[in-house]
Amino acid sequence: MRIAGAVLGVLIVGAVWVNVAVTLVIPRGRVGFIKIVDRLVDRVYTAGGRLVRTWERRDALLASQPVVTLGLLLFTWLAGFVVGYGLLLWLPGGSFPDALREAGSSLFTLGFAARAGTEPSVADFLAAASGLVIVALQIAYLPTLYAAYNRRETEVTLLGPRAGSPAWGPELLARVQMADAIEELTVIYQAWERWSADVAESHSSYPSLLRFRSPEPHSSWVVSQLAVLDAAALHMAACPDSAPFTARLCVQMGFTCLRKLTRTLRIPVEDDPRPDDPVQLSWEGIHARLGADHVRRVPRRADRRGCLAAFPGLADQLRGSGLQAGGGPRRGPRPLVRSPPPRGGTVRAAETDQPHPRAP
Repeated sequence: MRIAGAVLGVLIVGAVWVNVAVTLVIPRGRVGFIKIVDRLVDRVYTAGGRLVRTWERRDALLASQPVVTLGLLLFTWLAGFVVGYGLLLWLPGGSFPDALREAGSSLFTLGFAARAGTEPSVADFLAAASGLVIVALQIAYLPTLYAAYNRRETEVTLLGPRAGSPAWGPELLARVQMADAIEELTVIYQAWERWSADVAESHSSYPSLLRFRSPEPHSSWVVSQLAVLDAAALHMAACPDSAPFTARLCVQMGFTCLRKLTRTLRIPVEDDPRPDDPVQLSWEGIHARLGADHVRRVPRRADRRGCLAAFPGLADQLRGSGLQAGGGPRRGPRPLVRSPPPRGGTVRAAETDQPHPRAP
């Protein structure tokens, strides 16, 4: 019985170390314990979010999800080490509760529990080293997460004055057109192409970042990316002759980013959709966006086939993200600036069924 327990203890300790390595040392995405913990915590928060009526309170609740996930993951690792080393310390003799007590004392380097008349064993030293290494790796892990988080949110914040909050693709085109700065779209597309590449790499390697929300309730990094993709796709559909090549690169990298994140979350999506595949966005929806106020003044040459070709599987990719994106609903009427704001005045917006704060 004790020999079988010792073998099981070795397997448990080995499994924990493998999961620590693939999570902190050699990031391999959402695998191992973090997959189970993240799924469990996400279900709890999803059920709890249904009990909250206002979006602001729900966003505040969901903001604590990554803290709970990382805390529960650390607890799972430590509990696995206590049980595994406890089974190893149980092999020489004594009761199993005493072995667990000694393993916990060694793991947390407390030293209050020791067997009478015996010297510390190899398992005691390994348990102490495991506890120190776990804490050190976790301390080094957090700055990496926050550095990637800050890079992500910087571009989201910069997009606010250009596309509103929450961000909206047609509004981005309208504001740039009103300012007679269409050429600035090239810079925006380039920046968000690199943003998509950065997010695809960092968030697939460290899946905990997927649960880190934007600081403001009505701001979301997912919605912001979709707004830029909408703007670039509409730009290509409405003005294929004048649309910069960076718009196509931005859309393509956005697809790549979303596909990589959906694979991380184990959400089934089409890896390589064909341009003639069915799409969720109808021609009427595209016409409504192209006809929005100042956007319709932009010279364009588009027909039904050209517009739909600019959205190859776009809606399917976006709906497949599987994240509880903040920033309010993306569908339905949205106010659009009718004219440039007067000096010292306020911006007049179209009538809508939702309030929408205006950026200066």
